[in-house]
Amino acid sequence: MAAWLRGHGPETLIGGILIAVTTSVVGAVVTGMFDTGGDDDKPPTQATRVLVWAQGKVKEGPIAKSKNVTTAKPGNYYTGMCWTAGDKVTYREYSNDKWVRLQLPDSRTGYISAIFLKGNDQGGVPNEC
Repeated sequence: MAAWLRGHGPETLIGGILIAVTTSVVGAVVTGMFDTGGDDDKPPTQATRVLVWAQGKVKEGPIAKSKNVTTAKPGNYYTGMCWTAGDKVTYREYSNDKWVRLQLPDSRTGYISAIFLKGNDQGGVPNEC
């Protein structure tokens, strides 16, 4: 194993475990463990607090005609898990095709058009679903 570790960089990702190799000790130390969602190219999901600025429907998916889960009212905060592209939504003079996956207070999840959230065109949520 020591020969294998010497052939890799100082930090190596193996099965979701970050291995750090020190030069003073030939061995490995587990420095962190995270879930990448099965895609090693994406960082772990970071929840983001989002603010609703205009009333919008929370849907089962990022599709305007999907079933309503609830209604998000202005001034309410939710946990935004990630954003994805979906149906284009127009509200007043704004149009956007980004939807944010919300973690609702009752543990359900749903998608809201980012157009109803304060922030950038992804509702201020940095991670893509």
